[in-house]
Amino acid sequence: MWRLARCPLSVLVGTPTPTGFGGIKILTAGYRKYDPLPDYTGIVIPEKPKLKIVERQPNLLKVRRQPKNLRDIRGPSTEATEFTEGKFGILAMGGGYLRWVHFEVMRLSINRHMNSKTMFALWRVPPPYKPVTRKGLGHRMGGGKGAIDHYVSAVKAGRLIVEIGGQCEYTEVKYFLTQVAKKLPLKPKQSAGKPFKRCGTEKRRGDVITRIHGLLSALLLPICWEYGNI
Repeated sequence: MWRLARCPLSVLVGTPTPTGFGGIKILTAGYRKYDPLPDYTGIVIPEKPKLKIVERQPNLLKVRRQPKNLRDIRGPSTEATEFTEGKFGILAMGGGYLRWVHFEVMRLSINRHMNSKTMFALWRVPPPYKPVTRKGLGHRMGGGKGAIDHYVSAVKAGRLIVEIGGQCEYTEVKYFLTQVAKKLPLKPKQSAGKPFKRCGTEKRRGDVITRIHGLLSALLLPICWEYGNI
C-alpha cells in the first residue's frame, strides 16, 4: 500500500499496460486445451486376450532335413505387413530366425505387463517349422548331414511379429514393447499406426541394385571372354 502511495497519480491513472495499472500484475483466469478422448467403439476384446503358448517343434510324423535356403530371410516381406485387429506391435527391421526361446520371452513379458481386461495380443509369425541340423562337438567332417537340433521360424524385413490392440494408447505399451524388442535378434522396432512405407522403398532400392548388378555382369562378361581367348 505504501508503494502505491509513493507512485505519482499520473502513473496510477495512466493507460493500462500488460502488467496492469502502475506496474501491478493483473491475474486472469485461463483454461487448458485438452485432447479429445479416444474413441474405442467397435473394439471387441476376445475371450483369451493373451498370447498363446507356441509349440517347440511341428507335430509331424516325419520331418525331412532341409538346406539353409537363406532366401527365406532375404528381401522385404510380403506377408503380415499390415495390422489386422491391433494398433501397435513389434516390426522386424531385418531378416533372421526366431527360436522357441524367443517366442517364450515375448509371451511371458507381454502377458505379464499387458492388462488383459482392456488389451489383447496376437502372433503374426508362425511357430517354429524349419529344422536346423547340428553335429556333435568333436565330430569329424563327413558322414552326411547332422541330426535335427532345433526348429526356427524365418522372418523377413518389414514383417510384424506381435500385434497388440484394445482400449490402450501407445504410451501404455511402449515400455514393455521396447524391452521385448531388445531381446530379439532381428533388429526389431516397436511400431504404431502404419510404419510400412519404408519396406516399399527398400524393395525398389533392391530392384535397382539388382538391375545395376545385372548390367555390370553384362558389361564385364564380354571383357572376360575376350581376355580368356587371348
